[in-house]
Parts: sequence; C-alpha cells; structure tokens
Amino acid sequence: METSQMLRQLVKTLIETTREGRVEWAADESDGPDSDTFMLSLTRGSVFVWSVDNDGAHPFVFQVRGARGQVVERIETTRPFEEGQEWTPLEDDIRKLYDLARRSALNIDEVLTQMINDLRSK
Repeated sequence: METSQMLRQLVKTLIETTREGRVEWAADESDGPDSDTFMLSLTRGSVFVWSVDNDGAHPFVFQVRGARGQVVERIETTRPFEEGQEWTPLEDDIRKLYDLARRSALNIDEVLTQMINDLRSK
C-alpha cells in the first residue's frame, strides 16, 4: 500500500475510533494553555492535528511522529482560493478529525451537557 493510502486509512481510522470514544485526545499545551494543537499518543508514536492560524479553520496540519518523536509524515491542507472550490477527501477528513480531536481533548460534550443541566435546575 502506498504511503498516501496508508495516511488516508490512518486518518479514517482515527475518525472512527475517536467518534466511538475508543481513544482520548489531549491538548498539547507546549504552545500555551490556549493551544489549538491536539495529540494522541499511541504505542508506536503519536499523531497531532492543529489549525495553522489557530482559528479552528483551514488550513490544518496532520502530523505523525515516530516513537522517538521524529516527524515521519506531515500533511497541510490548503486554503480555498475561490468560492466553491472543494478540498480533497483527505483534507476534508483532516478537518473532521480536527473537530473530533478538539471535542475529545476539551471534553466539549461533557461541558455543554453540564451547563445545560445546571441551567435546567435553576
């Protein structure tokens, strides 16, 4: 299997396992507490995903690091230059992964649910 196919499969598997709650992402706070970088440590390395402009929108970076922390693969999505321009399926999957990783790392669903429950009990 080619590297590009393996990366696409890795991203799809990360989306699936994150949606199912089988993995838990963490915020990488090495850039500060408001960092927009999310990481997942695995047995043989780690993956990172972040928004380049720190705005939660394209472009995103998906990075794979080996067990010793070396960058082994990196993909940066592009910005749409014209209205109606579409991203590649891999770029769209990286956007989905970023959203899921952010929700997992920041426990967004739990925070929002607790706020709703707090408001309903008043």
